[in-house]
Amino acid sequence: MDFSPESVYSLLTELGFPVTMEDLKNPTEPFMIKFLTDFCQRFHIDALTLTQLAFEQVELLKVTGEQNASHVIALLNLSEVISIIGEKIFVKDFSVTDITAPGAKRTRKIIKFLANFALYAEGASIKMQEETDKIFAKAQEIENTKKKSDEMKEQMNKKAADMAAMMAQIEANNKKSEEIKARMKRRQEKIEMTRKHNEDLLKTCSKLREAYANKCNEVSKLESISQQLKAKIVDDPSKERLRLQELMKEQAEKEENKAATEEAIQQKKPVMLHFEKLLNFIQQSHSKLPDTFKWQKLVM
Repeated sequence: MDFSPESVYSLLTELGFPVTMEDLKNPTEPFMIKFLTDFCQRFHIDALTLTQLAFEQVELLKVTGEQNASHVIALLNLSEVISIIGEKIFVKDFSVTDITAPGAKRTRKIIKFLANFALYAEGASIKMQEETDKIFAKAQEIENTKKKSDEMKEQMNKKAADMAAMMAQIEANNKKSEEIKARMKRRQEKIEMTRKHNEDLLKTCSKLREAYANKCNEVSKLESISQQLKAKIVDDPSKERLRLQELMKEQAEKEENKAATEEAIQQKKPVMLHFEKLLNFIQQSHSKLPDTFKWQKLVM
């Protein structure tokens, strides 16, 4: 491994450490403290904490009372940290004298190992950052997918609720349609019964009118016969009187039958009026049936 000042300077310059060729050729204690402090800070080690005295060290200074002891203890702390790091990167024998009395060749060797470690750590950090970015990107993708999934679930739940409400409305409409069908069926049955009853009434009225006409014809015939008889000359008044009495009796019976027929017709008049009203109602209902069936189809 090349430990020349130029090689070490090139590496430190690449890493951004403030250093000069003179520092590498003739290292000093301030330079070593400055470099090691910068090195620690690059790895997020608080160098200010390293230069502060621990409680035990403060107590020791009270006892010893040595001048500049605080500076020495700070150097020991820094040396201890670099020694611990050095054991992991092939700097096995780092000591406080490497700070206070640095040799040029050994200093460049130590700095070269520390700089190589910093270069490796920087590359590893970049690679780790890339992996970390991938992980965060994947996590964000998963979060976005979960968010979309939740939105889709919410939409599906809303559609399911809307569908349930629609199905309930359809069910209610079907039930209402069935009720309307049942009412229409009962009304149709009632209309059919009324129609049959009206047909029976029409037949009865037709028979009554026919009977009435027959009776009227019979009465007319009897009146005609009576007139003819009156016009004839009576040869035997007693015989003709007897015959006339029979004819009058027969005519009286027919008159009674006619009166009975007329009375029956008069009694049937309310029924006939009711029949005519029912007939008008049927005709009106029949004219409205197409609209009713059309409305029923629309409802269904």
